[in-house]
Amino acid sequence: MRTFYQITSAETGKVVLRSRKIAKALRRWLRGNGYEFQHGFYVRDSDPGGQFSRDTDHSGRIPKKTPFPSQIE
Repeated sequence: MRTFYQITSAETGKVVLRSRKIAKALRRWLRGNGYEFQHGFYVRDSDPGGQFSRDTDHSGRIPKKTPFPSQIE
């Protein structure tokens, strides 16, 4: 499984990173410069047909996508 880190801000747009350290550095930079941002992480199964999701389903089925926190009203 692979973990991806998503950071969204008005200044950078939607950024998806593989490296946790780079994601932490970008969040620290945005916070230090007073920019508002939203962040989260996703896990992708190793199968090529997998999709991004917060919950992994080990039954072999593709799990239902959960909304990013900013999309919940």
